[in-house]
Amino acid sequence: MPGKRTIDAIFTVRQMQEKYGCKGEKLNFASVDLEKAFDRVPREVTRWALRKVGVDEWLVKAVLTMYEGAQTVVGTTEGDSKTFNVKVGLRQGSVLSPLLFVIVMEMISREL
Repeated sequence: MPGKRTIDAIFTVRQMQEKYGCKGEKLNFASVDLEKAFDRVPREVTRWALRKVGVDEWLVKAVLTMYEGAQTVVGTTEGDSKTFNVKVGLRQGSVLSPLLFVIVMEMISREL
């Protein structure tokens, strides 16, 4: 979040630990590093999450069709690399990718 630092999140977690600890209540929490998350969402997990949230099958197929045969290149100071296939991850810059990512994370959270 803009204007927030890691130390702010750590402080919040410590405050929650103390509050629950004083009450003798159990507290569960998880930390997820999302720095490279878009690049690592497996296509099958996207398919599973869309189905799980109740998206019609025709739309699941339509969304995943845009990922079939996806290719990219890497630009360097020496020039661009050869084209290669991309078999995992969500498209960077796509307006649909943030929504897909949120759906995947929500379904994974529910499963946990």
